[in-house]
Amino acid sequence: MEKRKKEYTLKRHLAEFLVFVIGSMICLNVFTLIFSSNSNEKYRQASYNIRSLEEFAITQEQAMKYLRRYVLYDALEEDYLQLKTYLKQGEDSLDYLFDNTNDKDTLRRLYNLMKVHTFLEEKAENVKNMVAEKNSEEEWQRQIDTAYAEAVSVYDVLLEEYDTVNRQYLTYVDKISENLRVRRMWFLGCYLIVFMGVCVYLWREISEIYNSVLLPVQELVHGARRIGEGEFEEIHPGHGKVEMDKDISLLVHIFNQMTDKLKQQIAVLQENIRIQKELEASKYRELQMQINPHFMFNTLNMIAETAYFENAEKTEFLLNKTAKMFRFSLDFSGKSISLFKEIEELENYIFIQEEQYEDRIEFLFDLDESFHNILVPSLTLQPLIENSVVHGIGKYTEGGRVKLTTSYHEEEGAGYIMVEDNGVGIEEEKLQQIRQEMINYKGDSMKIGLGNVYSRLKILYGEKVSMDIESEERKGCKITIRIEGI
Repeated sequence: MEKRKKEYTLKRHLAEFLVFVIGSMICLNVFTLIFSSNSNEKYRQASYNIRSLEEFAITQEQAMKYLRRYVLYDALEEDYLQLKTYLKQGEDSLDYLFDNTNDKDTLRRLYNLMKVHTFLEEKAENVKNMVAEKNSEEEWQRQIDTAYAEAVSVYDVLLEEYDTVNRQYLTYVDKISENLRVRRMWFLGCYLIVFMGVCVYLWREISEIYNSVLLPVQELVHGARRIGEGEFEEIHPGHGKVEMDKDISLLVHIFNQMTDKLKQQIAVLQENIRIQKELEASKYRELQMQINPHFMFNTLNMIAETAYFENAEKTEFLLNKTAKMFRFSLDFSGKSISLFKEIEELENYIFIQEEQYEDRIEFLFDLDESFHNILVPSLTLQPLIENSVVHGIGKYTEGGRVKLTTSYHEEEGAGYIMVEDNGVGIEEEKLQQIRQEMINYKGDSMKIGLGNVYSRLKILYGEKVSMDIESEERKGCKITIRIEGI
């Protein structure tokens, strides 16, 4: 099973760095402590040995002093006791040196020195015996002088051996000093190597921290500045080639989400502003358009009254129907009404068209009243019927047909409104142009056409409504409105 790669975190890298540095320092300090302790102990022991050897030389010098006094001044017992004391101290010093010396050459010299020291003790004992065996004055003095002279000779040999041993110790100390110097140089080299390793490791960690923390933070700062300037772009530090700190990566992800949401909210806000402006423009156009219907409504009423007085009953009837249409447009302008009400008021327009075209146009209805309670903008169907009459079959002499169909598809949860005719149809190029104008309608026209109807439906239902136009040249035209969620 593949081992999962550790996530990069600043905390982890700082911990690794501290462990590395502290571990290196501890190792160096332990090594230095062991090295210094061992070397210092050897140097200190060598110094103690040299001092003990010097004390040995001093005690032997004192011993010879009291030996001379013992020989020259009436052989006093206290002088001999002092002699023995100093000889014993010298022996103790030699024993200490012998026990605390590791160098073979020095041990050999110490061994010789101990033998000479033992011989000196024997000669001092001989002098003591000579003094105790006092015979004739002349013979006794000669024997004492001889024994003393032998003791002095042994002491001279002792001094020579002392010098040899002393040189051995000094050489040993020099060797230790040289060893210390070499070890110090070696230790300094190791220290420099470790220091360079720490520097390289530190440089690598600083580079990783810069790439994984500081660089993304700089990108976040630049991204925030761009947002302040109105540029809502996501940031991708290192274009995905840099392993970011886990917390910084989360921060970048949240920043990009925030940027995307801001972009969406601004888009929604801009769309709302556009719709608001469009509604305001539509209301203005409605106010403008209300002037003509009021004027026409009053004019039609006046003409209808004139026709009544002239006994023109048909003219009066048509004028009254037309006046009702204008009344409807005035009362419900800019409002939403039920589809049932819209179809009901459409009958006035159809009656007028039937009277105008007599039997040349037939109006058909196929209505599904199950969803006629839904709301639609007023004057939604009349412009569609009018397009079919005027542009589709108005030039026919006979056989024209306009059909209005409403249906509800329960499985889709959608209702359909269709207006179709058997008129002259629309050529393909013109059809594409009409579709584009309908979709991209900006509300800058005073006409109530397909674009106006679709725009008002979009305002009311948003993305739940769609409108399509199908046609072929000489094969009529069909307009379909689909409303979801009803």
